Amino acid sequence: PIFRNGKIEDVYWTSSYSPVADETGEIAGVLVTCMEETGSVNLKRSLIASENKFKNLVMHSPTAITILRGPELTIELANENMLRTIWDKKEEEVIGKNLLDVFPELKGQKFATFLKQVFKTRKAAKQYECMVQVKTDAGFKKIYLDFELNPLFENDGSISGIIVTAFDLSEKLETKAKIADAEERLRLAVEASEMAIWEI
Repeated sequence: PIFRNGKIEDVYWTSSYSPVADETGEIAGVLVTCMEETGSVNLKRSLIASENKFKNLVMHSPTAITILRGPELTIELANENMLRTIWDKKEEEVIGKNLLDVFPELKGQKFATFLKQVFKTRKAAKQYECMVQVKTDAGFKKIYLDFELNPLFENDGSISGIIVTAFDLSEKLETKAKIADAEERLRLAVEASEMAIWEI
């Protein structure tokens, strides 16, 4: 804390201390150099606060979200919705690991192709009602997803990762299929009955 500009301010410094010898070689004093770092410390704190806020939003989002880093697609972050609903995995099983090592079955699927495409073109990609197969402890499961892949850029403009948002449509599409099946069965039953039927 330093009193300046009419108030007490928290000020941060990088200091260097060097011995100063006299003409006989004896240490006569200490040379102290200081460089103020308050601006960069405050900026770093703001960035950390901003990152924590973003992470908090991701982790508590009702949408399944994961962040993949580098062309090797290292899983940096995955919220509860992604872990539980789509991947059926625990955090310690996936964080820090490559997506295609955790889910090698994705290699030949559309989803992996889209991820590579985003890294190559540096443009976002969307897909609707895309079928993805993942292996869980209970075996393979088919999931139907609407997903969006957005590139993450560094200050120099290079792409450093991808943020994936996904909506699980499996239950919705399953219900839709059951309704269509029920309607088809009813149609066949009506045609087979040879009875006069109409609707008002």
